[in-house]
Amino acid sequence: PHDPLRDLLQPLDFDAELKDYGTRFVPGTRQWVFDTINQWLSDDGEGRCRVLLGGPGFGKTAIVARLCETRRDAVVGVHMCRHNDTRKRDPRRMVRTLAHQLAQALPDYRAALESKAEQLAREVDSLTTTELVDRLLVQPLAGIPPLDGHKLLVVDALDEAEHDKKN
Repeated sequence: PHDPLRDLLQPLDFDAELKDYGTRFVPGTRQWVFDTINQWLSDDGEGRCRVLLGGPGFGKTAIVARLCETRRDAVVGVHMCRHNDTRKRDPRRMVRTLAHQLAQALPDYRAALESKAEQLAREVDSLTTTELVDRLLVQPLAGIPPLDGHKLLVVDALDEAEHDKKN
């Protein structure tokens, strides 16, 4: 079926990349990471954000792929920044991709975006990154009923994103 929000937001698709990284995950490893995330997901009082930090080779991307596979109930969006791919390191494209994924996962959010679709169509290409975050994420999310529990909006390799022509 035709998806006007897809046409408007032009999201990137990470399915093949996630599948590839998922094959690299060694079952039984990094269980403490999953235990920590699962605990956070089940406890509404534990803060609104979690950050996973680790050096090169730690397996963060494989963990992200595994989370997308095993916690589909909780993962509402994922963007994988890559320093060597202009589209994947573009923060504007990241915001548009995450907005589209949120619209797929959260019907109330989708309705909020669709109600502003005509206005967004006129301005989305001219908005700054900060304005995009506000129009596509902050405002629509603020206008929907509270979600049941925590959800995961994952940005992998954020340090590889570009801002003002710099990583």
